[in-house]
Amino acid sequence: MKSHTSLAVTVACLATAGIGLSSPAGAQARPAPTQDITVYVDDAAPEAATADSRAGQGSFQASTVAEAQRIAEASRARNVTIRLAPGVYPPIDWSYGARGGRITVEGAGAASIRTSADGSAASGAADASPPAATVVRCSRAASEYGVRVRAGDANATVSGMTIEKCRHGGVYVKGASSVKVRGNVIRYIGSKHVSQGDPKKEGFGGIHLQGASRATISDNRFFYLENNGRSPAGVHGVYAANNADRTVVENNRFGYISGDPVRFRHGSDNARVTSNRFWRTGFAAIVSDWRFGGGSEKCGKGTVLKNNIAGNRTYTNKKYYPDASRNTVKATMRKWGKGDFEARNIGGCNPAPITFAGGNKWSGSRPW
Repeated sequence: MKSHTSLAVTVACLATAGIGLSSPAGAQARPAPTQDITVYVDDAAPEAATADSRAGQGSFQASTVAEAQRIAEASRARNVTIRLAPGVYPPIDWSYGARGGRITVEGAGAASIRTSADGSAASGAADASPPAATVVRCSRAASEYGVRVRAGDANATVSGMTIEKCRHGGVYVKGASSVKVRGNVIRYIGSKHVSQGDPKKEGFGGIHLQGASRATISDNRFFYLENNGRSPAGVHGVYAANNADRTVVENNRFGYISGDPVRFRHGSDNARVTSNRFWRTGFAAIVSDWRFGGGSEKCGKGTVLKNNIAGNRTYTNKKYYPDASRNTVKATMRKWGKGDFEARNIGGCNPAPITFAGGNKWSGSRPW
Protein backbone atom coordinates (compact mmCIF):
# COMPACT_ATOMS: atom_id res chain seq x y z
CA MET A 1 0.00 0.00 0.00
CA LYS A 2 1.22 3.46 -0.84
CA SER A 3 1.28 6.20 1.75
CA HIS A 4 -0.39 9.45 0.77
CA THR A 5 -0.74 11.21 4.14
CA SER A 6 2.42 13.10 5.03
CA LEU A 7 3.81 13.71 8.48
CA ALA A 8 3.93 17.43 7.65
CA VAL A 9 0.16 17.43 7.19
CA THR A 10 -0.32 15.76 10.58
CA VAL A 11 2.05 18.21 12.30
CA ALA A 12 0.05 21.08 10.84
CA CYS A 13 -3.15 19.53 12.14
CA LEU A 14 -1.67 19.14 15.60
CA ALA A 15 -0.62 22.78 15.57
CA THR A 16 -4.14 23.80 14.59
CA ALA A 17 -5.41 21.90 17.61
CA GLY A 18 -2.88 23.53 19.91
CA ILE A 19 -0.78 20.38 20.29
CA GLY A 20 2.95 20.45 19.54
CA LEU A 21 4.96 17.35 18.74
CA SER A 22 8.11 19.02 20.07
CA SER A 23 9.53 22.46 20.75
CA PRO A 24 12.96 23.91 21.61
CA ALA A 25 13.73 24.38 25.28
CA GLY A 26 12.11 27.52 26.59
CA ALA A 27 10.20 28.17 23.37
CA GLN A 28 6.82 26.83 24.44
CA ALA A 29 5.32 25.35 27.60
CA ARG A 30 4.21 21.75 27.39
CA PRO A 31 0.52 21.61 26.40
CA ALA A 32 -2.09 20.62 28.95
CA PRO A 33 -3.28 17.02 28.67
CA THR A 34 -6.19 16.37 26.29
CA GLN A 35 -9.09 14.27 27.56
CA ASP A 36 -10.01 12.33 24.41
CA ILE A 37 -8.58 11.98 20.92
CA THR A 38 -9.33 9.79 17.91
CA VAL A 39 -6.69 9.09 15.28
CA TYR A 40 -7.83 7.72 11.92
CA VAL A 41 -5.13 5.56 10.36
CA ASP A 42 -5.33 5.07 6.59
CA ASP A 43 -2.24 4.98 4.43
CA ALA A 44 -4.40 5.08 1.32
CA ALA A 45 -6.25 8.26 2.29
CA PRO A 46 -5.86 11.16 -0.15
CA GLU A 47 -3.68 13.97 1.14
CA ALA A 48 -6.63 16.34 0.97
CA ALA A 49 -8.37 14.27 3.66
CA THR A 50 -6.37 15.86 6.45
CA ALA A 51 -7.41 16.42 10.02
CA ASP A 52 -7.75 20.20 9.58
CA SER A 53 -11.54 20.06 9.74
CA ARG A 54 -11.32 17.80 12.79
CA ALA A 55 -8.68 19.75 14.66
CA GLY A 56 -10.01 21.20 17.86
CA GLN A 57 -12.41 18.29 18.10
CA GLY A 58 -9.69 15.87 19.11
CA SER A 59 -9.57 13.99 15.78
CA PHE A 60 -6.55 13.51 13.54
CA GLN A 61 -5.40 11.64 10.45
CA ALA A 62 -2.28 9.46 10.37
CA SER A 63 -0.74 7.22 7.75
CA THR A 64 0.70 4.63 10.17
CA VAL A 65 0.05 3.39 13.68
CA ALA A 66 3.53 4.57 14.71
CA GLU A 67 2.56 8.07 13.63
CA ALA A 68 -0.71 7.75 15.57
CA GLN A 69 1.29 6.90 18.69
CA ARG A 70 3.43 10.03 18.27
CA ILE A 71 0.23 12.07 18.06
CA ALA A 72 -1.14 10.45 21.23
CA GLU A 73 2.11 11.06 23.11
CA ALA A 74 2.22 14.70 22.05
CA SER A 75 -1.40 15.28 23.07
CA ARG A 76 -0.95 13.54 26.44
CA ALA A 77 -4.51 12.32 25.94
CA ARG A 78 -6.23 10.33 28.64
CA ASN A 79 -8.39 8.29 26.23
CA VAL A 80 -7.03 7.41 22.79
CA THR A 81 -8.95 5.66 20.01
CA ILE A 82 -7.05 4.39 16.98
CA ARG A 83 -9.35 3.56 14.07
CA LEU A 84 -7.75 1.48 11.33
CA ALA A 85 -9.19 1.67 7.83
CA PRO A 86 -9.63 -1.54 5.81
CA GLY A 87 -6.32 -2.87 4.55
CA VAL A 88 -3.35 -5.02 5.54
CA TYR A 89 -1.12 -3.71 8.33
CA PRO A 90 2.21 -4.82 9.79
CA PRO A 91 2.33 -5.82 13.47
CA ILE A 92 1.26 -3.16 15.97
CA ASP A 93 3.28 -2.36 19.10
CA TRP A 94 1.48 0.19 21.29
CA SER A 95 3.11 1.48 24.48
CA TYR A 96 1.49 4.85 25.28
CA GLY A 97 -1.11 4.93 28.03
CA ALA A 98 -2.35 7.45 30.58
CA ARG A 99 -2.96 6.11 34.07
CA GLY A 100 -6.66 5.27 34.37
CA GLY A 101 -7.35 6.15 30.74
CA ARG A 102 -8.31 3.83 27.88
CA ILE A 103 -6.43 2.84 24.75
CA THR A 104 -8.68 1.51 21.97
CA VAL A 105 -7.30 -0.04 18.79
CA GLU A 106 -10.14 -0.95 16.47
CA GLY A 107 -10.42 -2.23 12.95
CA ALA A 108 -13.24 -1.97 10.44
CA GLY A 109 -15.17 -4.84 12.05
CA ALA A 110 -15.13 -8.61 11.77
CA ALA A 111 -17.44 -10.39 9.37
CA SER A 112 -19.85 -12.89 10.89
CA ILE A 113 -19.40 -16.59 10.23
CA ARG A 114 -21.78 -17.93 7.60
CA THR A 115 -24.21 -20.43 9.08
CA SER A 116 -26.79 -22.81 7.70
CA ALA A 117 -30.43 -22.78 8.69
CA ASP A 118 -29.82 -25.09 11.66
CA GLY A 119 -27.11 -22.80 13.02
CA SER A 120 -24.14 -24.96 12.01
CA ALA A 121 -21.31 -23.65 9.85
CA ALA A 122 -22.28 -23.66 6.17
CA SER A 123 -19.03 -25.14 4.91
CA GLY A 124 -15.57 -26.28 5.92
CA ALA A 125 -14.17 -22.95 4.72
CA ALA A 126 -16.18 -21.23 7.43
CA ASP A 127 -13.86 -22.76 10.01
CA ALA A 128 -11.20 -20.19 9.14
CA SER A 129 -13.84 -17.47 9.45
CA PRO A 130 -14.36 -14.68 6.92
CA PRO A 131 -11.68 -12.10 7.66
CA ALA A 132 -12.36 -8.64 8.96
CA ALA A 133 -11.60 -5.88 6.48
CA THR A 134 -8.71 -4.75 8.68
CA VAL A 135 -5.94 -7.37 8.67
CA VAL A 136 -2.81 -7.40 10.82
CA ARG A 137 -0.36 -9.86 9.32
CA CYS A 138 3.01 -10.88 10.73
CA SER A 139 5.26 -11.09 7.70
CA ARG A 140 8.68 -11.05 9.41
CA ALA A 141 10.39 -13.58 11.66
CA ALA A 142 10.79 -10.91 14.33
CA SER A 143 7.04 -10.26 14.38
CA GLU A 144 6.09 -12.60 17.17
CA TYR A 145 2.70 -10.99 18.00
CA GLY A 146 0.19 -9.23 15.79
CA VAL A 147 -0.91 -6.61 18.32
CA ARG A 148 1.08 -5.80 21.45
CA VAL A 149 -0.38 -3.43 24.04
CA ARG A 150 1.95 -2.49 26.89
CA ALA A 151 0.14 0.52 28.23
CA GLY A 152 0.95 0.26 31.93
CA ASP A 153 -1.97 1.28 34.12
CA ALA A 154 -4.25 2.23 31.24
CA ASN A 155 -7.32 0.24 30.21
CA ALA A 156 -7.14 -1.38 26.78
CA THR A 157 -9.52 -2.46 23.99
CA VAL A 158 -8.61 -4.38 20.81
CA SER A 159 -11.47 -5.09 18.39
CA GLY A 160 -12.64 -5.69 14.85
CA MET A 161 -9.53 -7.11 13.19
CA THR A 162 -8.19 -10.24 11.57
CA ILE A 163 -4.81 -11.14 13.08
CA GLU A 164 -2.91 -13.89 11.31
CA LYS A 165 0.34 -15.73 10.59
CA CYS A 166 2.21 -14.79 13.77
CA ARG A 167 4.58 -17.10 15.61
CA HIS A 168 3.88 -16.38 19.30
CA GLY A 169 0.33 -15.06 19.27
CA GLY A 170 -2.34 -12.71 17.99
CA VAL A 171 -2.89 -10.18 20.80
CA TYR A 172 -0.50 -9.64 23.72
CA VAL A 173 -1.52 -7.42 26.63
CA LYS A 174 0.77 -6.83 29.58
CA GLY A 175 -0.17 -5.11 32.82
CA ALA A 176 -3.26 -3.27 31.61
CA SER A 177 -6.56 -3.36 33.48
CA SER A 178 -10.16 -3.56 32.28
CA VAL A 179 -9.00 -5.20 29.05
CA LYS A 180 -11.51 -5.87 26.27
CA VAL A 181 -10.65 -8.02 23.27
CA ARG A 182 -13.72 -8.55 21.13
CA GLY A 183 -14.92 -9.21 17.62
CA ASN A 184 -11.58 -10.36 16.20
CA VAL A 185 -10.67 -13.25 13.92
CA ILE A 186 -7.39 -14.79 15.15
CA ARG A 187 -6.05 -17.51 12.89
CA TYR A 188 -2.96 -19.32 11.62
CA ILE A 189 -0.90 -18.75 14.78
CA GLY A 190 2.05 -20.87 15.91
CA SER A 191 5.12 -22.56 14.50
CA LYS A 192 3.12 -24.57 11.98
CA HIS A 193 2.21 -21.37 10.16
CA VAL A 194 5.48 -19.41 10.45
CA SER A 195 8.37 -21.14 8.75
CA GLN A 196 11.05 -18.45 9.02
CA GLY A 197 13.00 -17.54 12.15
CA ASP A 198 14.05 -19.65 15.12
CA PRO A 199 12.34 -23.07 14.91
CA LYS A 200 12.57 -23.36 18.71
CA LYS A 201 10.14 -20.45 19.10
CA GLU A 202 6.56 -21.62 19.13
CA GLY A 203 3.08 -20.25 19.71
CA PHE A 204 1.67 -19.30 23.11
CA GLY A 205 -1.81 -17.86 22.66
CA GLY A 206 -4.26 -16.28 20.28
CA ILE A 207 -4.81 -13.81 23.12
CA HIS A 208 -1.97 -13.75 25.66
CA LEU A 209 -2.55 -11.87 28.93
CA GLN A 210 0.36 -11.23 31.29
CA GLY A 211 -0.74 -9.81 34.63
CA ALA A 212 -3.63 -8.02 32.92
CA SER A 213 -6.68 -7.86 35.17
CA ARG A 214 -10.41 -7.76 34.50
CA ALA A 215 -10.10 -8.81 30.86
CA THR A 216 -13.20 -9.63 28.82
CA ILE A 217 -12.54 -11.84 25.81
CA SER A 218 -15.75 -11.98 23.80
CA ASP A 219 -17.13 -12.67 20.32
CA ASN A 220 -13.78 -13.70 18.87
CA ARG A 221 -13.04 -16.53 16.44
CA PHE A 222 -9.91 -18.62 17.02
CA PHE A 223 -8.95 -21.05 14.26
CA TYR A 224 -5.81 -23.02 13.38
CA LEU A 225 -3.59 -22.17 16.33
CA GLU A 226 -1.00 -24.92 15.97
CA ASN A 227 2.55 -25.78 16.96
CA ASN A 228 4.32 -28.53 15.08
CA GLY A 229 7.64 -28.58 16.92
CA ARG A 230 8.63 -29.52 20.45
CA SER A 231 5.46 -28.25 22.10
CA PRO A 232 2.22 -28.79 20.17
CA ALA A 233 0.35 -28.43 23.48
CA GLY A 234 1.94 -25.04 24.21
CA VAL A 235 -0.37 -22.87 22.12
CA HIS A 236 -3.81 -21.83 23.37
CA GLY A 237 -6.74 -19.72 22.26
CA VAL A 238 -6.75 -17.66 25.46
CA TYR A 239 -3.65 -17.81 27.68
CA ALA A 240 -4.00 -15.85 30.94
CA ALA A 241 -0.84 -15.96 33.05
CA ASN A 242 0.89 -14.45 36.09
CA ASN A 243 -2.01 -13.16 38.18
CA ALA A 244 -4.24 -12.25 35.26
CA ASP A 245 -7.28 -12.16 37.53
CA ARG A 246 -11.01 -11.96 36.82
CA THR A 247 -10.81 -12.86 33.15
CA VAL A 248 -14.13 -13.39 31.36
CA VAL A 249 -14.11 -15.64 28.29
CA GLU A 250 -17.54 -15.63 26.69
CA ASN A 251 -19.28 -16.29 23.37
CA ASN A 252 -16.13 -17.21 21.44
CA ARG A 253 -15.50 -20.00 18.93
CA PHE A 254 -12.39 -22.15 19.12
CA GLY A 255 -11.39 -24.63 16.42
CA TYR A 256 -8.28 -26.66 15.53
CA ILE A 257 -6.04 -25.58 18.40
CA SER A 258 -3.26 -28.02 19.25
CA GLY A 259 -3.09 -27.03 22.93
CA ASP A 260 -5.87 -26.48 25.48
CA PRO A 261 -8.06 -23.69 24.07
CA VAL A 262 -8.33 -21.86 27.41
CA ARG A 263 -5.34 -21.97 29.75
CA PHE A 264 -4.78 -20.22 33.10
CA ARG A 265 -1.38 -20.11 34.77
CA HIS A 266 0.24 -19.06 38.04
CA GLY A 267 -2.40 -17.56 40.28
CA SER A 268 -4.77 -16.27 37.60
CA ASP A 269 -7.94 -16.37 39.70
CA ASN A 270 -11.70 -15.95 39.53
CA ALA A 271 -12.25 -16.35 35.80
CA ARG A 272 -15.57 -17.07 34.08
CA VAL A 273 -15.69 -19.21 30.95
CA THR A 274 -19.24 -19.06 29.59
CA SER A 275 -21.22 -19.74 26.42
CA ASN A 276 -18.26 -20.68 24.23
CA ARG A 277 -18.09 -23.28 21.46
CA PHE A 278 -15.16 -25.64 20.87
CA TRP A 279 -14.37 -28.08 18.07
CA ARG A 280 -11.37 -30.35 17.43
CA THR A 281 -9.35 -28.47 19.96
CA GLY A 282 -7.37 -29.27 23.08
CA PHE A 283 -4.56 -31.53 24.28
CA ALA A 284 -5.34 -32.29 27.94
CA ALA A 285 -8.55 -30.34 28.49
CA ILE A 286 -10.91 -27.67 27.20
CA VAL A 287 -9.97 -25.43 30.15
CA SER A 288 -6.84 -26.00 32.22
CA ASP A 289 -4.90 -24.39 35.06
CA TRP A 290 -1.17 -25.12 35.02
CA ARG A 291 1.97 -24.35 37.01
CA PHE A 292 5.60 -24.25 35.96
CA GLY A 293 8.79 -22.90 37.51
CA GLY A 294 9.85 -25.88 39.63
CA GLY A 295 7.27 -25.35 42.35
CA SER A 296 7.49 -21.56 42.58
CA GLU A 297 4.15 -20.99 40.87
CA LYS A 298 0.79 -21.25 42.60
CA CYS A 299 -2.56 -22.81 41.78
CA GLY A 300 -5.35 -20.66 40.49
CA LYS A 301 -8.73 -20.53 42.18
CA GLY A 302 -12.32 -19.56 41.59
CA THR A 303 -12.63 -20.25 37.84
CA VAL A 304 -16.17 -21.23 36.79
CA LEU A 305 -17.35 -22.99 33.61
CA LYS A 306 -20.95 -22.49 32.47
CA ASN A 307 -23.01 -23.15 29.33
CA ASN A 308 -20.13 -24.20 27.10
CA ILE A 309 -20.48 -26.73 24.27
CA ALA A 310 -17.42 -28.70 23.23
CA GLY A 311 -16.78 -31.27 20.55
CA ASN A 312 -16.06 -34.67 22.09
CA ARG A 313 -12.71 -35.12 20.30
CA THR A 314 -9.37 -33.44 20.91
CA TYR A 315 -7.21 -31.75 18.30
CA THR A 316 -5.62 -35.12 17.52
CA ASN A 317 -9.03 -36.83 17.39
CA LYS A 318 -8.72 -38.55 20.75
CA LYS A 319 -11.82 -39.02 22.88
CA TYR A 320 -12.67 -36.65 25.72
CA TYR A 321 -13.63 -38.44 28.94
CA PRO A 322 -16.01 -37.57 31.79
CA ASP A 323 -14.70 -35.17 34.38
CA ALA A 324 -14.26 -37.96 36.94
CA SER A 325 -11.09 -38.81 35.02
CA ARG A 326 -9.54 -35.36 35.43
CA ASN A 327 -6.67 -36.65 37.57
CA THR A 328 -5.42 -38.97 34.83
CA VAL A 329 -3.75 -38.25 31.53
CA LYS A 330 -7.05 -38.79 29.73
CA ALA A 331 -8.43 -35.60 28.16
CA THR A 332 -11.33 -34.02 30.07
CA MET A 333 -13.25 -30.74 30.08
CA ARG A 334 -11.16 -29.34 32.96
CA LYS A 335 -7.75 -30.24 34.30
CA TRP A 336 -4.98 -28.80 36.44
CA GLY A 337 -1.43 -29.75 37.22
CA LYS A 338 2.19 -28.70 36.94
CA GLY A 339 5.27 -29.13 34.79
CA ASP A 340 5.39 -31.85 32.17
CA PHE A 341 2.15 -33.58 31.29
CA GLU A 342 2.55 -36.80 33.24
CA ALA A 343 0.16 -38.67 35.54
CA ARG A 344 2.22 -37.82 38.63
CA ASN A 345 1.97 -34.08 37.87
CA ILE A 346 -1.80 -33.87 37.43
CA GLY A 347 -3.91 -32.40 40.23
CA GLY A 348 -2.25 -31.09 43.38
CA CYS A 349 -4.50 -28.09 44.03
CA ASN A 350 -6.95 -27.71 46.90
CA PRO A 351 -9.55 -26.34 46.44
CA ALA A 352 -10.13 -27.23 42.81
CA PRO A 353 -9.09 -24.27 40.62
CA ILE A 354 -11.95 -24.89 38.16
CA THR A 355 -15.58 -25.71 38.97
CA PHE A 356 -18.77 -26.23 36.98
CA ALA A 357 -21.90 -24.06 37.21
CA GLY A 358 -24.16 -26.07 34.87
CA GLY A 359 -25.02 -26.17 31.19
CA ASN A 360 -21.70 -27.55 29.91
CA LYS A 361 -22.18 -30.18 27.20
CA TRP A 362 -20.31 -32.42 24.79
CA SER A 363 -21.20 -32.54 21.11
CA GLY A 364 -20.50 -35.13 18.45
CA SER A 365 -20.69 -32.52 15.69
CA ARG A 366 -19.39 -29.03 15.25
CA PRO A 367 -21.47 -26.86 17.62
CA TRP A 368 -21.90 -23.86 15.31
